[in-house]
Amino acid sequence: MQEKDMKKKLDQELSDVAPDILQNILAQPRVPITDEKELLGDDAPLFKERKVIRPFAWVTSVAAVVALVIVIASFVRMNNIGNQNPANNAGAQMAYSVFIDVNPSIEIRIGEDGYVEKVKARNGDAKEIVKKVNKKLEKQEGKATYEDAMKLVLKQLNKKYLKKKNSAMLVSVASKDEKAIQGKKKEIKEKTDKIKKEEKVRCKTVYQKCVVTDKVKKVSEKNDVSYGKAALCIKIAEKKDSSVKKLCKKKIPELLKTAKKNGVFDDDEEFEYEDEDEALQGMEEETTEEEFETESDTEEWTEEISSEVETGLEEETESVEETIGEGGEELPPEPIDNEEPVSE
Repeated sequence: MQEKDMKKKLDQELSDVAPDILQNILAQPRVPITDEKELLGDDAPLFKERKVIRPFAWVTSVAAVVALVIVIASFVRMNNIGNQNPANNAGAQMAYSVFIDVNPSIEIRIGEDGYVEKVKARNGDAKEIVKKVNKKLEKQEGKATYEDAMKLVLKQLNKKYLKKKNSAMLVSVASKDEKAIQGKKKEIKEKTDKIKKEEKVRCKTVYQKCVVTDKVKKVSEKNDVSYGKAALCIKIAEKKDSSVKKLCKKKIPELLKTAKKNGVFDDDEEFEYEDEDEALQGMEEETTEEEFETESDTEEWTEEISSEVETGLEEETESVEETIGEGGEELPPEPIDNEEPVSE
C-alpha cells in the first residue's frame, strides 16, 4: 500500500471517529446573552481590571481647584467694577480737579473717595501759598475736604492778591470725563461762596465747568496756564474771533471782563458769574451786627476804666491829706511797728 493510500485511509477513519459537529452547532437557534452570569456564572469576571497608580496624581487635582478659585475671583472683581461704573451706579464718585486762578494758579485735586488728594501749584506765584496750605493740611486730623483746602487757599490769597481793587477769581471744575463733573459746579459754587463770606473775601468770581480736551491741554501747555484759564480763553476766542495766545496773557480781572462783554457767560449750564456787589450783600449785614457788638463792648470797657481811675484818685487824695497837717506843713511819717523813730 502506497503512502498516499495510507494517508487517505487514516483521514477517513479519523472522520468517522470524530464527526464534524460544526454544522450541528450552527443549526441550533441563537439566544442572545443578557447577563454576564449566563456566560460566566456567579464567579469573578473573566478579566480582572488592573489599577494603574500614577505618581503625583494629586498635583492635577490641586491645579484644577486653584484654576476654579481664580475664575470665581475674576468674576467677582469684574462684577464689582461694573457696579462702580457711573453708568450702572448714579451715586458713584469720580476724581476731578478744581482750579483757582487769581494770578497765582492753584489746583485742588479731589479723589474718588471725595477727599483732597493734593493741592498743587500751577505757576510760580502759587508755590509759596501751596506750601503753607499743604503744611496746615498735614497737621489736621483725618482726610482733608474741599472746604478745608479752599478755606486755607482763600485765606492766603486774601492777604495779598484779593485785597486789590477790582480783584477777580476764576474757579474751574475740571476733568477729562464730563460725567465726573456733572452737577459739581453748583456744589463747588455753594461751598466756595460760603467760605468767601466767612473769610470776608470780596472779589468778582466766575465758576465754570471745564472738560479737559486735547485742545485745552495743548493751549495750557503752550501758554503755561491752567486748564481752567485755557478753556475760558478758547471760549472767548470763539466768540470774539481773537487770538487765544493774546487772551492767555491777560490777567484774570481783564479776562473776565472781556468774557462778560462778549456774552460768554450766557450759558448758565457752563458759566456762572457772581458780581462783587452780590457777594457783599450778606457780608454787610454781618459787619453791622459785629460793629454794634464792638461799640457796646467798648462803652462797657470805658465805664469800667473810668470807675477804676476815679477810685484810684480818691485813694490818692486821702493819702495826701493824711500826710499834710492843718497848717499845710508836711508831717513826718509815722514809725512802723517794732521800729524806733529815726532821730535827726
